[in-house]
Formats: sequence, structure tokens, C-alpha cells
Amino acid sequence: MKKLFSLICLFVTCLTIYAQENLIEDGKFEDTSFTVYDIYRKFPGPGKWYPYLTSDKQAVMSVIQDNDKGKAVSIQTLTGTSYAYSFIGQRVEKNVSEGIYTLKFWAKATKDIRTSVGVYLKVKTPKSQTLYFPISGFDPQTTPSRSGALKTLILSNEWKEYTVEFDLSQVVNSVPSPKVSKTEVIVKKSEVDHRKSFDVAIACMTKNSGMLFTDVSLVKKN
Repeated sequence: MKKLFSLICLFVTCLTIYAQENLIEDGKFEDTSFTVYDIYRKFPGPGKWYPYLTSDKQAVMSVIQDNDKGKAVSIQTLTGTSYAYSFIGQRVEKNVSEGIYTLKFWAKATKDIRTSVGVYLKVKTPKSQTLYFPISGFDPQTTPSRSGALKTLILSNEWKEYTVEFDLSQVVNSVPSPKVSKTEVIVKKSEVDHRKSFDVAIACMTKNSGMLFTDVSLVKKN
């Protein structure tokens, strides 16, 4: 009987560990290094952090050593900002199950101005299609003034942990809120292939500002 109980406990423990797998690799940037300030569109492969810039007027991005948090990504924005054309990303390519997933990271603003960060999960699709995993609880009918794909957060000037929940059981076709979108915002059930390959993206949304972030995780909610 004791042996059976031990096996059951082991099985439950294994299930818990699997459910709490962090889908992000190198969340503290210990094995990541880059400094970019010009057009940069290189993709290093899944599980690797990469900067993405489409203009030299957008940002300077680098991995630095912070006194409090160790290695962190620094984004110093210039005159142009864009969640889609200026961000730090990582491609997740795993057999991810449906459910609510929590994206966590530590961040802070580095300049004394109101600075915001935008985060989103973009599905890898053919060029003719654009899909995102929606923010948990998004409904085009009841939240018409909110973006279902892009979560924007105001940063503190001190290190703070930020949390966003995404629903990987659904996909949404548009970033703009239903109120301003030029196309109909549609939320539908996600498919297995949608969850096999997607990008986690983090962008500074305020021009002529700066931010640091580190300790990134994406874990299924129990």
C-alpha cells in the first residue's frame, strides 16, 4: 500500500512539474549577448533571444550587467517606436497545450518620464495571415476599447515584477482594439499547429525613453 501511495505521489509530482514548465529559455539572459542600433532582422532559431529593428531611428538594444538583477536587456528608444518593428523576441517551438499561460518578467524604466512596455504572443503563420494569442478575458463585444493581443503596462523607476495572462486556447486576428480596428476583430479557437510555433515579444512603447527587463518566464497556469 505504501509503495502504491509513493508511486501516486511521484506521478502527481511529475504532472505538476510538467504543467509548470517554463516555455522561455535563458530567461535571465545568462547565455545571451547582443548590441544593436541599426536595422537588424536576424533570427537565431527557437529558444534564442533576438533583437528586431527595422530602422536606425527606433532604438539601441543590448544585454547589460545590472547591479541589482545581473544580466538584463536594455532598450533605449529613439524618435520612432513600434511594437511590431522594434522589439526583443524569442521563438517558442514546443508541443504546447491549450490553457491560460502567465508571462512574468522583472522590469524598470531608466529615464524619469512615463514609460510603457508592450508584450504579446504572435503565432507563426503564412505571410497572408496574422494571428496572436489573446490576453486572457478579452472579448471584442464587452471590451471594445482594448487591444486583445497587445498588453501595455506602465513601468516603475524601480525594479518590479509584471504579470500578463494569455489564453493559448484561442487566437485573435488583430492588434488594434475593436473600436479603432479597420478590420473585424475575430477571436476563435486555436489549433494544434498554432501552439507549435509562436514568438514572445517585448517592446518599449515610449519614444526617447529607456527600460531594462530580465527574469522572463511563460508558464501554464494551474
